[in-house]
Amino acid sequence: MKKALVIIDFINDIVDLNGKIPSCAQQVIDNNTIENANRSILWAQSQHIPCIYIKVGFHNNYLDLPQHSPMFGKAQSIDALNLNDWGTQFHQNLLVGKDDIVITKPRVNPFHNTQLDSVLSANKISDIYF
Repeated sequence: MKKALVIIDFINDIVDLNGKIPSCAQQVIDNNTIENANRSILWAQSQHIPCIYIKVGFHNNYLDLPQHSPMFGKAQSIDALNLNDWGTQFHQNLLVGKDDIVITKPRVNPFHNTQLDSVLSANKISDIYF
């Protein structure tokens, strides 16, 4: 049984007060969410469990944006979640290493139209911590 820790959407547009969709940012701060995520990351690393980082984002022209999505449909109009901008970088306090796997997702579901399933299968990972 192989395990992995999957860390999802700790990007500036979502978790930073200066992000373009900061509706969750204050809750992230109040609940020490990034610090708690880092504790999980350090635990996984100490157990030799791979960490897989996932972020939502869209290309500069937003052709991959689901226009009718209740979650992301307005991203283009506010220039949010643009993969070429600061907003889709991981928060500066999140422990992300240069050799860690980063997967970009164009939808809410991290498995839909991403490499996540391939990475898990290639590494025979059967148990996932989120």
